[in-house]
Amino acid sequence: MRHEALLREAREAAQKAREANSFGLPHELLLLDCYAALRPLDALTGATTADDILNRIFSTFCIGK
Repeated sequence: MRHEALLREAREAAQKAREANSFGLPHELLLLDCYAALRPLDALTGATTADDILNRIFSTFCIGK
């Protein structure tokens, strides 16, 4: 069920990217949808994400106390 949900999420984001491209939206907006499609695929494959890296960095020290 989890894999199915992740694949569905990736497909929906990829479809949004395709629509954005067909409307001629700027590439920056297209990239947002592409990244949104990659996140669930990363979760499915176990790839390390940018959020994982940031969480690891900020878990080791305290800011602004």
